[in-house]
Amino acid sequence: MDINNVVENIIKIPTEFYKLRNISIYELFNKSKYCDYYNYITENDIRNYLLNNRNYVKDWFVYSDEQRTGKGYYVVLENEKYEVGYYDGKKRNIINTYNLSQDIDACANFIKLELEYQRQNDEYMKSNKWKYKITKIIIWLLIIFIPLLFLFILLKLIL
Repeated sequence: MDINNVVENIIKIPTEFYKLRNISIYELFNKSKYCDYYNYITENDIRNYLLNNRNYVKDWFVYSDEQRTGKGYYVVLENEKYEVGYYDGKKRNIINTYNLSQDIDACANFIKLELEYQRQNDEYMKSNKWKYKITKIIIWLLIIFIPLLFLFILLKLIL
């Protein structure tokens, strides 16, 4: 897949989400193939695409505003400036601020941060699936092994 197609898929994530309503942001994120090309996609690539497709900026601002997560990145218009930051569950931590005329720069910054956040969460979840499965196997082995051990000891005592 061409990098430009991946950037296009990324930019359209919230638009597709609001249009389709039957697919999660997470599924659209995976479908965009960002994880396969994240090392090659820069904030500037995102910015350049948005310069030619300004209509997607509003959808990203709405997406940021409507997020219902305990933690995460955001972009918001605050006191005549765009603020990009990270909400840690208690307070907003400002990373960058942009003038009103820099809406595309603020949006591109937010998108890249959000994509990296989603990618790292995806990697974390995938790596922890194995830990969960191993833990489950160990528990099942203990459930089976302890009664067998008890039975073995009991039989030794009887015989």
